[in-house]
Amino acid sequence: MTSLHVEFISDYICPWCYIGKVRLDKIKQRLAGEIKIHIQISPFVLYPHISELGEPKSSFANRTKPGMGRSLKSEAALENISFNYKLIESIPYSLHAHRLTWLIKDNEEKYALSKQIFYTYFEEGQDIGNLGVLEAVVISLGLSKKLITYINDEHTIQAVDNYLAQLKSSYISVVPTLRLNRTVVINGLQSEDIWERYFIRASKM
Repeated sequence: MTSLHVEFISDYICPWCYIGKVRLDKIKQRLAGEIKIHIQISPFVLYPHISELGEPKSSFANRTKPGMGRSLKSEAALENISFNYKLIESIPYSLHAHRLTWLIKDNEEKYALSKQIFYTYFEEGQDIGNLGVLEAVVISLGLSKKLITYINDEHTIQAVDNYLAQLKSSYISVVPTLRLNRTVVINGLQSEDIWERYFIRASKM
């Protein structure tokens, strides 16, 4: 069996990233008999200007491109995802969630945490910029709630900031972005078929 390292670069407030996360799950399961896929969850910040208190959802209304809503609903329907935007009151500050994910060393635990954070925001409408919400997510997964105390630790902040700077220097500016075996870069959400073909090809390189 061949193996493949997949770095999944995303932001927790990006709906396309949530769709990509679910799509990645399905591909990993489908190829399990052929390819051992190791997934690394990595951070990206779409809107660096958002404060720790978040930003009103209405502030983003004019930034939506015509037809994007229909396209998003169509792609979400393919993955049985329900975006509950009516429950979402503001666009949250995602750096706390990214730093929390960064603190997890075990890739399987990191993967499970990222899945739950996406779900908590997009389907439950909770504020993932709130440390109390993140603590509840951590506890629900059986992880140590002490992790929350390290989110604003100087070393954690510096490590995540350094990684984000590296992304910028690598000209990665859209999410989700996949890096396969640290060399092949796939920008933006793609269909399952396209991603799967890339995975098979990259695993043989």
